[in-house]
Amino acid sequence: MKKIVATLAALFLMSTFAITGHAQMFKDIPNNSDSFYEVNYLINKEVISGYSDGTFRPTALIQKQHIAKMLVQALHLPTDNVTNPNYEDIPTDFLYYKEIAAAQNAGLFDKAPTFNPKSTITRADMAEVLARAYRLQAPEGYEDSFTDISADTPSYDAILAIASTGITIGTPDKANPGYRSFMPNKELTRMHFTAFLARAMTLQPYTFSLAQKSQHNYDVLIPAGTTRNLLYEPAGEGTWSVSNLTDGYMYNSYKEEETDERYVMSPPTADQKPLIIQKPIRIGTQSKLEDGPNATVTIISTMAKTVVNGKKYEDLVLVEQYDRDTKNIYHYFFAKDKGLIKQELVAIGEQAKLTPEMTLVKQLVE
Repeated sequence: MKKIVATLAALFLMSTFAITGHAQMFKDIPNNSDSFYEVNYLINKEVISGYSDGTFRPTALIQKQHIAKMLVQALHLPTDNVTNPNYEDIPTDFLYYKEIAAAQNAGLFDKAPTFNPKSTITRADMAEVLARAYRLQAPEGYEDSFTDISADTPSYDAILAIASTGITIGTPDKANPGYRSFMPNKELTRMHFTAFLARAMTLQPYTFSLAQKSQHNYDVLIPAGTTRNLLYEPAGEGTWSVSNLTDGYMYNSYKEEETDERYVMSPPTADQKPLIIQKPIRIGTQSKLEDGPNATVTIISTMAKTVVNGKKYEDLVLVEQYDRDTKNIYHYFFAKDKGLIKQELVAIGEQAKLTPEMTLVKQLVE
């Protein structure tokens, strides 16, 4: 899917993230990287800046000193008047002294004789740090599905916490087809920590359903310049009757189902698959739903911008749905307390070129 959308990436970045001069993708992070959107999120939040040669070095193992710096940036921890943690290997003139002290003061790292700033961390260590930083806990009764951890695994509760929120989904277990492993002792790369941190930063509850008011009105811009006006009226239990006011006929019902675990949109036309979004939301591609359609869903941004009928909207959740059968790509813009405000068909089949002839836009009328 990333290969199909690669040529659209520049458009996404300009319109969605409003990247400024300092926020450039690294030359060693291709547009089809699995963590493309997570990396861009941290660039725009000024959590990462990479190296002076324009690289990020994604496959290099991440060092504790760099983790401390990233966490301080991500959490906006104060670095003035920090208390010296008295690590023997971190003098007060050390390059990252303030960041390491601030992170330790916040409880992200334990008190110990040494800090070992250039040492690497494992995936279990990562789970512990992020669970502490974002105060994550697995719901009561949550059971892990990983084949290589147990209650005796170090940082077991932290691993459950990040797994339950979708920050990690593990990797396929080759020895046990259909199952996944966590690999708690595997050392972490810079790219992987970046992805996990971005997901933790964007983790949030969210309501996608249409605002509960009497009706919603949309314009649908069809290729060749035709516009149709649709009226959505509540019909009970998350169902909306859809009237085509332009042509004078009714569509099938539009239905939304939403719980704390997921949001499901069933479109009124049969040419589009239901959209299923896992909750709580976080940036990046979500894990596969066993009972879901043959589609890949990615939250591209939690701070998107767009224009709808001449009105500017900010702080939107932008969701991409890739239909693996038709190869179509849809974008959905959701606004807090409003629901869907804009939907676009941005690619048809294997084509990745965005043209007016293939673009279908549905947008809210306010």
